[in-house]
Amino acid sequence: MIVHLAAKYRIVMWSLLPLTLGIGPAVMWLWALRWPRRIDKNGLTSRYGRRVPWSAIKKIGVLKGSREGESRTIRLEIHFDRGVIRAPMWAFADGEKVAREIRTSFGAMSSARLSEASKASARPAFAPGAGLLDHAVT
Repeated sequence: MIVHLAAKYRIVMWSLLPLTLGIGPAVMWLWALRWPRRIDKNGLTSRYGRRVPWSAIKKIGVLKGSREGESRTIRLEIHFDRGVIRAPMWAFADGEKVAREIRTSFGAMSSARLSEASKASARPAFAPGAGLLDHAVT
């Protein structure tokens, strides 16, 4: 999935050009470089080309807001081994779809990691030495 910037983000960026003598759009463009550009089965690619595999992502924080009874994702904080990507969903053309895709892909990868880890460390629950007391209480 290719992630596009929202039209309103680009309009604000370009409307700041004469007001800030070019500094505003440059700052907004640099800020957007950290955000996801591509989402695929292997991970995320930021706008400046950094590849973040799903296995490197530790957790995803979700900031939600509600207005008029409607719940929507405001921002995702993607924590990985080299930092945090804070991605505001309003800045993307289809922010809810992007948030859903990221959370679904990360959830699928993390559940696969958990099932592999639990299979590797699984012991019978009531076998001797499984962590339960082996002596009778009188």
